[in-house]
Amino acid sequence: ITAWNVHKDEINRLGMERFANETGQDLIDFYSNDSLKNTNVEDSEENLSGFHSNNRLIHLQDISNELQTLLWNQPPSATSQHLPGKLRLCLGLPVMIRYNNATELCITKGQEASVYAWQSTVGNKGQRVLDTLFVKLTNPPTDVHLDGLPLNVVPLTPSTTALEVNLPSRERIIITREQIEVLPNFTMTDYASQGKTRPYNVVDVAKCRSHQALYTCLSRSSTAAGTLILQKWTGDMTMKVQGRASNALRQEFRELELLDKITKLRYDSQLNSRVIGLTRSDLIKSYRKVKGMQYIPHRIHSSIKWDKNNPFIEEDHPDIKWHINPHAYKRLCKDETMTNSSRKRHASHQDSDEHIRKKSRGNDELRPSSLYSPEGLIWSNNSCAYDALLSILYNVWKQD
Repeated sequence: ITAWNVHKDEINRLGMERFANETGQDLIDFYSNDSLKNTNVEDSEENLSGFHSNNRLIHLQDISNELQTLLWNQPPSATSQHLPGKLRLCLGLPVMIRYNNATELCITKGQEASVYAWQSTVGNKGQRVLDTLFVKLTNPPTDVHLDGLPLNVVPLTPSTTALEVNLPSRERIIITREQIEVLPNFTMTDYASQGKTRPYNVVDVAKCRSHQALYTCLSRSSTAAGTLILQKWTGDMTMKVQGRASNALRQEFRELELLDKITKLRYDSQLNSRVIGLTRSDLIKSYRKVKGMQYIPHRIHSSIKWDKNNPFIEEDHPDIKWHINPHAYKRLCKDETMTNSSRKRHASHQDSDEHIRKKSRGNDELRPSSLYSPEGLIWSNNSCAYDALLSILYNVWKQD
């Protein structure tokens, strides 16, 4: 377990080479199908949240062979979705699934597996690409039985994802990448390791940013004897563990103590009727007004107690009154109706301008389908009937 994605990529690279050498196999390269994303920058950046880069965004007309080779050789951490341009695989190689393909089949993000078999084809530039990757799930929550496949062996298919790629020239581009979303599983970040237990836990905590990250790394161990800390333990690491907690974290613990007390009183039907609130801050504020502003629950740890010198911080969240413009929806409907009417006139050459104007006025209250398309899961080549069903149920629930 390590803190940085760039370290994770390098450890995975070394792990793959060692695994192939110890098992007497050759690593086979499978490349992605890349193309330029056909959309504007603003829309792309909204869909690429969580990827922070200061590199200059450039626009290209096409992807040259030289640039394509560069994109394939970039590590997964250089992309916004950690989607590799080149997967190096061999039989039995440990991998981790990076996408919730089918939760009912235990094909979920973070599920560990090993390579069982694959089917390949030729990509858009003559390269070898994966058509289907068969993996054997490692300790799945439930056994998976698929016709024609051994126990816990499931197929994975490529998905198409819009992502940003950082280039060595300190530039970045937006592309669409088609690739199976798996990564080698010789290491993971502290964030991704949450919820996992390791009998043998090798950790590199030198770059952990906080005591929470340190705790996450070390608490993955099932035993102290099975824990190995790489690099020398320094004073900076000690300060992260023993240093004073931030004011924001202390305040969070204080509020949780009060909420815990409120919950217990409500469960025991002893909560004062004046303690009400639609939000967390309102509920805490009303409780403190009833009990007194200096009230501190019993058994609260001394490190988070508050007093005059270290007061309890109350955030002011003023009520915001919403105002809905009643004319905005009608205007959108009218514009869409006029557009649809114009299309019909262009197709038939029979409708008059007066007829179109009357038709548009009569349809002002209709719901335009192109502006108000149903919300739901993004359809892809690995979508299934559950995606359609969940989209329908979501829209029914939203309208109810």
